Parts: sequence; structure tokens; C-alpha cells
Amino acid sequence: MFKKVIWATDGSTAADHALPLVRMLAAESRAPVLVVYCEEFTLPGKGGGSLPVQANEPEVEEKIRRQVSELTSDGLTASLEMTQSKVGGAAHAIADV
Repeated sequence: MFKKVIWATDGSTAADHALPLVRMLAAESRAPVLVVYCEEFTLPGKGGGSLPVQANEPEVEEKIRRQVSELTSDGLTASLEMTQSKVGGAAHAIADV
């Protein structure tokens, strides 16, 4: 049915609601799961630097890595692809992956 199942997540509860469907589709198709996460950064300020949009970025990344590990533990082939973008550019960055 599917050659690959892609789950783009931002680590939110809303994104987590898609995970059972991802599991089902991947299991039924025996397809690998590609988890895509885009870390968004603020636009540069006067000092020139940008910061992650999510203040709890390390926790979000750890949660997503744990979810990928759980998929693998469930017998699925799963990998994580991380990308970055400026705020508002996540959809394009994910589509590029």
C-alpha cells in the first residue's frame, strides 16, 4: 500500500494524535516511518542572533527521539530527520525533506 510513511511532528499533543495512524499504516504496509521535525528559529534581532521558537526545544527533541525509539521497539523501521528554518518556514523545510 505505502512505500514509506512520513510523520511530520512539532512535538505537540495535536501531532501526537496522528501517531496511532502512523503506526497502523506502517505496520499494514510494512513500510518504514520517516519522522520529520523542523526546529524553527526567530528572525535575527538587532544583535544578529536568532533563537529557537520553542523555549523548551531540548525537551521537545528528546520527546520526539523517544517516540522514534518506541516505533522501533514496536518492530517498525523508523528514522528521524531533523531540519531547521526561520519562523514560518517549517512547511517548506519539511516538504524539502
